Amino acid sequence: IVAKIDATTGEIIWSVDYSEQFYNSDVLANSDTNDVHINTIDYIEKLDQIIINSRSTCTIFAISPDDGEIIWMIDNPANEVLDESKNLTAINDFIYPNGEHAVFLTDNTKYDNSSGDNQLVLSVFNNNSCLNDDGTDNVRKMESPKDDDYYAAPVDSQAVILGIDLTARTVERLDTFAVTGERSELRGSVFQNGDNYDVFFCDAYDFFTLDTNNTIGVRALDIETVTSYRARIFSYDELRALI
Repeated sequence: IVAKIDATTGEIIWSVDYSEQFYNSDVLANSDTNDVHINTIDYIEKLDQIIINSRSTCTIFAISPDDGEIIWMIDNPANEVLDESKNLTAINDFIYPNGEHAVFLTDNTKYDNSSGDNQLVLSVFNNNSCLNDDGTDNVRKMESPKDDDYYAAPVDSQAVILGIDLTARTVERLDTFAVTGERSELRGSVFQNGDNYDVFFCDAYDFFTLDTNNTIGVRALDIETVTSYRARIFSYDELRALI
């Protein structure tokens, strides 16, 4: 559920249960029953839109802050699409994310040519969460019971950069970053860090800072002490502000 609340009065201005909107949709086989599993929300100031992603349906979509209505989406047409009229066209051999986490705007200067009017660039942690061996999504209907013996091919996870052109109604993959052998089936993250990206793979709890040539600048292995989803480097000033 996503809700808009008046911060002064506490009044709920609108509330949308997106699990209801995605009723009978295809979800990854490792998803819980009746759970659209929203795990990222970000505000696109220049477009006055809110971007959201659903891990279980592998859908990235933007909504209006006025009423929660879906404006556009990135949804794999190989599965059931919520609204084909709002689905962006994939170009340049685009590969759809599978069980993605941490979908955020990025303003890395490398992608300035894709950041003009009515354009935006997103960093996405693509789990490659629940694929069949042939690379297709392993899915079931959202209302059906979860089979704990589901299959998920052991494919490496990735950090990917997506370029979106809302005038042309297209989406393309601009970059891919990965570390061989690193995987996160259900968790993980990518965060911009200057002109680099902090990437956290949760199966082994390994953390890396990668530049846009996929060169490792920071490596911290097996850092987990409790279950976590995301990790990033904080500057001194950011950490002091939090404290």
